[in-house]
Amino acid sequence: MNRIPVVILSGFLGSGKTTLLLKLLTETKKYDFNYAVLINERGKVDVDGLLVSKSFDSEKIDSLLDGCICCSKKSEITQSIDALLQKKPDVIFIELTGVANPEEVANTLNEREIIAKVELKSIITVLDAEFLLDAHSHAFKDTLYYQLECANHVVINKMDLVRESAGDEIKKIIKKRNSAAEIEFAQFGDIDFEKLLKHIFSTNNVKQHSPDKGNSMQKNYSSMTTLVLPADRSLTKAAVKGFLTRHADKIVRAKGFVQILEEGKTTSNLFQYSGVRRMEWKSESSDQYFLILIGIDLDSGTLKSEWLKTIGAQPEFV
Repeated sequence: MNRIPVVILSGFLGSGKTTLLLKLLTETKKYDFNYAVLINERGKVDVDGLLVSKSFDSEKIDSLLDGCICCSKKSEITQSIDALLQKKPDVIFIELTGVANPEEVANTLNEREIIAKVELKSIITVLDAEFLLDAHSHAFKDTLYYQLECANHVVINKMDLVRESAGDEIKKIIKKRNSAAEIEFAQFGDIDFEKLLKHIFSTNNVKQHSPDKGNSMQKNYSSMTTLVLPADRSLTKAAVKGFLTRHADKIVRAKGFVQILEEGKTTSNLFQYSGVRRMEWKSESSDQYFLILIGIDLDSGTLKSEWLKTIGAQPEFV
C-alpha cells in the first residue's frame, strides 16, 4: 500500500487557514488529484466544514468537533484518517483549530497504527502579518510562537494590511524562532500552489524537529461560548460590534453566521472577528445562525445573558 501524503494546516485564530485551504483544494482539483479533508473545530458547530462543503464534495470531508485535535480529540485522529482513506485520496489535508499544537498531531501521524498508511509531507503555519507584528503584547503569544516553531512552511498572510516595509521585520521575527522554515508572503491566501503540490507529491517527507518545550502553548487556556441567533431574528452590524466591543479584553476570536438588517433588508452573513479587532462580513447563506466566541476566561453566563438582551430573545435560545 502506498503511503498517502498528509499536509497539516496550522495557524492562530483568524489567520486565514480556511481561505488557504479552499484555494489549495481548488488547485489540487485542477491538477486532477483526489483529496480528502479533516477539519477540527473546538465548538459543536462546524463553521469551517460548512464553508468547505459548500464548494467541495462533502463526502471527502470529515470533522472532529467540540474539542481540540491535539488533546481531547487526539484518540480520534486515526479513526478519522482511516475513514478518509476509504475515499482513495491522493492527499489528505488536516486543518487544525486556531489554538492547536501541530506537533502533537504530527506525532500521532507517526505512531505505529497509522505511519504505514500516511506520510506527513508538510506542516504549514499561517500567520496574520498584522497580528504577528503585535504578538508580543498578546495573551496568546506563546500559542502563536509554538505553531511557528513547529512549521516547515510559514505563510505570512494579510500582507495588504501592513506597511510595505514590514516584510524584513516579519522575517526577523520568524527567523529568530524558526530558521529552517520556508517563508512565503501572501494576500488572501494566494501562494505558489504549484510548488507546494510538487513538494507534496515528492518522495521526501518533512523533517521532524522539536521546539523548545519552554515555549509550550499549554501555558494558555482558552475558553469558548456559542451564542445562537433564532432564525426569525436579525441584528444590525452596529449591534454585533457593540456586543463584542464590550468584551474586547476577553474575546480574541469570533465567527459564525448572522442575519443582518440594513436599509430595511435582511441578509445572511458570514462573520469573522479577529484578535486585532477586525470585523469582516461576507454575504453567505446558511440555515443556522450563531456566533462562536473564543477568548480568555470567558464568562459564558454573562455573555449569554447580554446576548439575550441584544437580540431580544427568550432564554431557551442560548
